[in-house]
Amino acid sequence: MNYRYMVAALCLIVAAPIAFSADYDDLPWELRPYYEFTMGESAVRYAGDNAEWHLTYNGMGELIRKARMEVEHLMSFEPSNQALRKRAKSAQGDGVMYKVSLPITEAGLRVDHAFFVNNNRAFYLIHATVTNVGKEPVAVKRISPMILPSGSLAALSANVDYRERPLSGRGVWPVYDGEAESLSVGLHDDAKSFHFMIGPVPKGRAASQAKLYRDDSGWTGGVHSEFNPPIILGPGESVEADPVWTCFAVPSADDVEVLFAWSHAERPRPELTTDVPPAWATAEAFASWSDVLEAQRAWSTAGVTHVLVPHGWESNPGSLEGGGSGFPKNMATAAKTIRQNGGVPGLTIDPMSSPTGNETWSARSADGQLWINLRHPDALAVAIANMRQVAGWGYQFYVVQDSLAPDDVLKQFKMTRREAQALGMTVMEAAAQGKPVLPAPIGSIGNDLGKWTLATSAAKRMNDFQMPIGPVRLDP
Repeated sequence: MNYRYMVAALCLIVAAPIAFSADYDDLPWELRPYYEFTMGESAVRYAGDNAEWHLTYNGMGELIRKARMEVEHLMSFEPSNQALRKRAKSAQGDGVMYKVSLPITEAGLRVDHAFFVNNNRAFYLIHATVTNVGKEPVAVKRISPMILPSGSLAALSANVDYRERPLSGRGVWPVYDGEAESLSVGLHDDAKSFHFMIGPVPKGRAASQAKLYRDDSGWTGGVHSEFNPPIILGPGESVEADPVWTCFAVPSADDVEVLFAWSHAERPRPELTTDVPPAWATAEAFASWSDVLEAQRAWSTAGVTHVLVPHGWESNPGSLEGGGSGFPKNMATAAKTIRQNGGVPGLTIDPMSSPTGNETWSARSADGQLWINLRHPDALAVAIANMRQVAGWGYQFYVVQDSLAPDDVLKQFKMTRREAQALGMTVMEAAAQGKPVLPAPIGSIGNDLGKWTLATSAAKRMNDFQMPIGPVRLDP
């Protein structure tokens, strides 16, 4: 079957999760160490003893009580009041960082939770970092920097407007993912001039998502960073959740949306180029060379000129030689054929897969395929050299697939699947000689008008700030 893709312009693990909330709840705030900061009509109290926080809003009283964090899976802990305040910088500007440290003695882990208050714009960034200060390795599966308890935001109107951006982070690229993750969720109450939004700021290692659900007494939800496979922290090593962006002090839904998009656009990212393909034709992974040429012929009548060679073109995985499924051994020949047929050739690649390696920074999976650890500088140099060889074949754009490296290899490299994909993007960008490098699509919208509307609205604000948006799959 032929497929078409459009760039969205539309383009230890030991026990149960530990929640960081303790016996301090029953004490009045006057008897607890805390910070208080205000923006507009909102005020936040941030506890220095257990890092929970409360939100009040003028005219509605307490909207969120005992918001907390959670780490999965850790052992028992002893919270302390080691709190500090310091000036800090972020990609989104200068501000003040309010930090609370929660040592976990039995597991040998320390958890640091922090609020970053931006000096010039009305949003917060919430951080959570886990450090192994013990003597044994510890596995961390999930960090939730923000959890809103049941009954939060109960004072909002019954007809509050719920909005979400069904986008998933792939490197710095948001990619439409209508079935799983949300890059942001928001509640907009025009009647009470209150607008609340939360969402992760992806850094390329965790699979993070924001969720809000209505329950019998209000709303509940939060933001979670999943590490797949779990991160094995050796002594002295740390892992950070994706920061949580939140805003509840701007009296306009559109202004909140704009501020969120701006915050993401301020992060380091590749420059958008005019030669990013607006659409491409391709076939299923491991399809034959004749299937790709048929897809080119079928979609050329609709004006689609870009043609992507899918995964499965190698004679042996990682060999960087064609021959699989009838492809030419010399893949430059395949690119030339697509051009001769009036098309613009593109290639699917996985930079973690390599024909050569070193026992220090490579590993073989059970099927014998060689994988290299892109976190190691020597492996990174080899990967870039491999991809520069590929870049000499005449392809005009590249799609980095989610790596097929098995979990046991990723665990050996202390690398998550999301990190492998992000590093692969970095490698190909360094080798591509200015040609567009895109992540593989995740979601499919087909002929569903509702999904089209959702995808376009999710991408629009990002495009307003020249934020690159990944491709989405069409299944006609």
